[in-house]
Amino acid sequence: AESILKPNASISQGFATVSLLTKNGKSMIGFITAEIAETVEMRDISGKAYNYKVSNIKSRTELKISMMPAGLANSLSIEEFSSLLSYLESKKG
Repeated sequence: AESILKPNASISQGFATVSLLTKNGKSMIGFITAEIAETVEMRDISGKAYNYKVSNIKSRTELKISMMPAGLANSLSIEEFSSLLSYLESKKG
C-alpha cells in the first residue's frame, strides 16, 4: 500500500527509474528489464521495450524518484483501493 500511496518513499529493487543518454543524444527514462552481454533492455512507463547496445550508451543515471505518479490512489474509493491491493497481493504468487 505504501508504494502506491507514497511511491518515492521506498523504491523496490528492480523498479528503479533510470535515465539513459545515448551517444547520438537520445534520452530515455524507464526501467532496466534485462542486461545481456552488450545489450540493455529498457521499458518505458507504457511498457514498451527498447534495446540499446552498451557501447552506444553515453551515460546511465539511477533517479531517486519513482515512475509511479504520486497521488495515483487519490481518485479511488476505499473499496476500489482495497480491491487493487487484493489484486496486487494475488499476483505476488
